[in-house]
Amino acid sequence: MNEFEIIRAVITIGMMSAAAYWDVKTRYVDDRVWVFGLGSFAIVSAVFIFVFETSTQELIGPLNIIGMMSGMGIAFAGWIMKFNGMGYATGDFFGLLALSIILPRFDGITIPILAIMFASVLSIAITVTLNLRINIKSKNFFSEFDEPAYKKVLAYFIIHRKMENEKFTFPAEITVNGKRKFQFRHDPDIQEFSSETKGIYVCTTTPMMSHIFAGLSCAIIMALVL
Repeated sequence: MNEFEIIRAVITIGMMSAAAYWDVKTRYVDDRVWVFGLGSFAIVSAVFIFVFETSTQELIGPLNIIGMMSGMGIAFAGWIMKFNGMGYATGDFFGLLALSIILPRFDGITIPILAIMFASVLSIAITVTLNLRINIKSKNFFSEFDEPAYKKVLAYFIIHRKMENEKFTFPAEITVNGKRKFQFRHDPDIQEFSSETKGIYVCTTTPMMSHIFAGLSCAIIMALVL
């Protein structure tokens, strides 16, 4: 670990914490957050190269390139999934790109992959916990849906019955020929949040930036511990 890595980590943490705050508060992250983060990174890089005469080879090593390319690859894979209605928002795409560029590695650990892994596990764990808490007494989970068993198993990880105090959710059910069916496909950029108060099944639109920020924090802590 060197001074440049520490500064990169500070910039990334500041950027992602701001993104997480606004995502939780308004479900919208202003693009200026990414511009500020990337701009700060560019300025710091220029200072190290032109003022301190640091070699670019010292600033960009093989692990940096691997971390950057892998993180950007995952971001673009998510962008492709967006067009298939997989619930991937534009802000998530920009956030992963910015994270991968600014902090591709820290203290020998590839950060983007670990951050995304931790974020994904956290997102699934929250929905499963909700289902366990809400439906712990149900003997026939999703029995009201006319769907095969494998879809009901999949739904358990991404769908739950809406609670009264939930604000940011997408409808996860439709009626076809009088039968209730799951609706897995969503587009967070254009779709309206569910206006129903409770009783219907929904997909949790938990702010992904908060998960990525938590994943980033876990990845950095792991790098420091290891």
